[in-house]
Amino acid sequence: MNINKMDSISFNNIPLNNIKKISNNENTTPSFSEFLKDAIYDVNDAKKYEEQLTKKLMSGELDNMHDLSIAKGIANVKFNALTEVLSKITEAYKEISRLQI
Repeated sequence: MNINKMDSISFNNIPLNNIKKISNNENTTPSFSEFLKDAIYDVNDAKKYEEQLTKKLMSGELDNMHDLSIAKGIANVKFNALTEVLSKITEAYKEISRLQI
């Protein structure tokens, strides 16, 4: 049985937009709306990156299918997580609106 050597997976082309430098002097915390807006932009960036890699694959510019597969997985996980968060926010809003004061 002949087993070919597998190429290593490259993580160099995957954007890591949401990794930010944390400063001990920074006492301000982002508001919930800013956090949500950043999450939406992050999901959008991941989806755009996946689309760029798909176009490169179709045009023959991308040789490594692993990068596209990883980008697609990251975009899907981020989208599903954001969908769940938005669903929970909607449920919480409905629950609060049902409260009688």
